[in-house]
Amino acid sequence: MKEPSRTTEVSVADEDASGTSPDLARILKKFAISPADFKTFLEKPYDEVFTAIRAAAAGRPSYPFMAQRHHTRPKLEAMVSDVATEEQIAARRIAANRIMSLYLMHGFTLMPEQEFKRRLSISGLDHLQEAVRDKRGVILLNSHFGPGRLIPVILARMGWDLAHVSPIVEQTMLKLSLPGKVSHIALGKNFNLRVLAEIRTRLLAGEIVHSTGDGMNGNATAEYRFLGKSRPFTMSFGHLALSTGAACLPVFVRSDELGAVRLEICPPLDLGAKNTPTPDRIAKMIDHYVDLLEQHWLADFGNVPTHSLGLFDRDYTRGSATGTS
Repeated sequence: MKEPSRTTEVSVADEDASGTSPDLARILKKFAISPADFKTFLEKPYDEVFTAIRAAAAGRPSYPFMAQRHHTRPKLEAMVSDVATEEQIAARRIAANRIMSLYLMHGFTLMPEQEFKRRLSISGLDHLQEAVRDKRGVILLNSHFGPGRLIPVILARMGWDLAHVSPIVEQTMLKLSLPGKVSHIALGKNFNLRVLAEIRTRLLAGEIVHSTGDGMNGNATAEYRFLGKSRPFTMSFGHLALSTGAACLPVFVRSDELGAVRLEICPPLDLGAKNTPTPDRIAKMIDHYVDLLEQHWLADFGNVPTHSLGLFDRDYTRGSATGTS
């Protein structure tokens, strides 16, 4: 495993005449934002943007993508332990949307070091450092929670090299130059054999791989109880951890209504005893991860993105045996 490096590697995707990559153009079209307006927004001061977020949470959106639709989920909300106000929760949910995630990635790349340290707090970095010292591969197990796409940027800004499993690589799309190297493992709709083989190779080489654990699609899924409902979760990270001996560290990032960002790196999931059947070991790992995800949903409800709330409403028991649809 390499220690944090100070090298920079940036590649630029094919662009249209406006200098916008196809991936970014698709995202902007979805949110009805022109490339010129998006560029102007990226250059807005950080505190000004979060002032606009708080105004939008109070019902005065100055940007269409900050407008909030209110959803009522009595059974879920009855379990929530978050003590934040409705406006604070709404502001955090706005900060977790796709456009704001891109803004945060851009901002946390370019802001001065002193501001970076002031706006960011990190807990559990020792878990990552310990896995590196042990020369183990590392799975950073992210979730669709908060501005999760910010995690590779934060770590690369700190000089870490890592591989990012994603359909697109936002760092390239936004032309971000980072001290650490973020390589891309291209993901289609599912974790297919090609993707799994590449991740496994990198983990056996002692690399850090960043992926998500709450995926619902693909053949390697099983249904688990999540906040009182049955829903599918991917089992891929369990298979990869057991087959490579990699440390599997759940990671969560969240922002508050003032723009403070917290990165939490959890202790590694227990891989279980080697004489325990593999399916039981994997089930135990996923149970632990699902329990952590439940805790974060309930304790910081505002950092549950609107899209994730929509997925929570779906009835997966009516789908296929794997929970895909």
